Order: sequence, then structure tokens, then C-alpha cells
Amino acid sequence: MLVVENLDVFYGKSHAVQQVSFNVSPGEVVALLGRNGAGKTTTCSGVMGLRPGTRGVVKVNDIAVSKAMPHVRVKAGLAYVPQGRLLFDGLTVEENLRAVASRDQQLWDSVLEVFPRVGERLNQIAGTLSGGEQQMVAVARALLTKPKYLLLDEPTTGLMPSIVDRLQEAIALWRGNGMGILLIEEQIPFALASADRVYLMDVGRIVYEGTPDDLNHGEMLKRHVGIAV
Repeated sequence: MLVVENLDVFYGKSHAVQQVSFNVSPGEVVALLGRNGAGKTTTCSGVMGLRPGTRGVVKVNDIAVSKAMPHVRVKAGLAYVPQGRLLFDGLTVEENLRAVASRDQQLWDSVLEVFPRVGERLNQIAGTLSGGEQQMVAVARALLTKPKYLLLDEPTTGLMPSIVDRLQEAIALWRGNGMGILLIEEQIPFALASADRVYLMDVGRIVYEGTPDDLNHGEMLKRHVGIAV
């Protein structure tokens, strides 16, 4: 289980994430939803050890990584697809993938099966891809680290509807294979259809935990996310 307890993350003097606690079990999709600026991306940065001065407990399958460098957290089983993708724009798609890839050819083939367009673009410079194609490369790159827990920050951004549908199928496949997923997503119907549990975040704090069915009437979503479904 991925366990996060009492996470505090700072931007300078700003206390952006305050005493945030949540967990993700193997084979579970957990959606973290909230308005822009609520602290969702900052939470992921804290979990991955990307923000100096972060406090709190982060455990991956009972292994404490709270003080570990980001690459150690990746080796422990965490992977992060950040908002904005952050590819090496001057390298080819294949070079971007090979920079982190497992040598497991079966894993490589399975990832490219999920994202065949990535396989078609292996020799293309990553910075010349469309936004949606870059997003697919970013997700594929994370999967090639063989994560136990995957943090997805706005994965549908820039994707065509057909690719969004494929991504939803892929998330269900990864969950079925035992991967735990933390999903941050502005497309609320996509998030609720994918998730087993939901946390709502507002002004840097977790304000609600429940299931997608609990949110059917939409009042909590309207209050803390700004929309109802």
C-alpha cells in the first residue's frame, strides 16, 4: 500500500499542502479532485520528494521513503506522470523512453501495445510531437519503470476522445494487474468512472473521502470542485 500521512509541502513561506493523509492499495484507483490551485499537483510533488522542506510520512509497501531522494522513491515503486509532461524535447521518443526503460522486452511491447502511436513515433524528436502525443509518451515512460504505484496528473490533457477512451481501458487493465493509481483529473466524469475511491481537496487540505457513488448527487463536487455531475 502507498501510505501518505500528515504531508506538509511548502512553496517558499506558503504552506501549500497541510496535513494531507491518504492511501492507495494495490489494484486500486484513487482520484484526487479539487479546484485549480487546491494543492493536488503539489501533493504529488511532495510524495515524490520534489519539494524541499516537505514534511510527513510516505511509505511504499511498508518501506519508508519520506527522506529519500526522488530516484530512490522510483526504485521503491513510485512513478509520476507530471502535469506538462516534462519530456526531453531535443531527444527522440525512443531516447526519452530508453532513458528510464526496464530491459524487459515484454514490458516494452505491452506498453507500446497500449499506445501504438508512441511506437510509430520512436524516431521522431519529442518536441515536435502534438500535445496529446507527448502526453502518451510521458505515460509510457512512467510505465516502463515498472511502478507499483502510478501518480497521474491530468493525463487526459490534449488527448483526442478516442485516446481518452483507450486510456480509461488501460487504467482498468493496470488496476487489474495490481497497480495502484493516484489520478488527478479535471475531466470529472472520466475520474469518477475510473476510480474506486475519491478524495476531495480544497485549499491544501483533504476535505472529503468516499466512493464515486457517494458523489452522485454532486453537492460535494459543486462545493469543492466547482461543478456537479
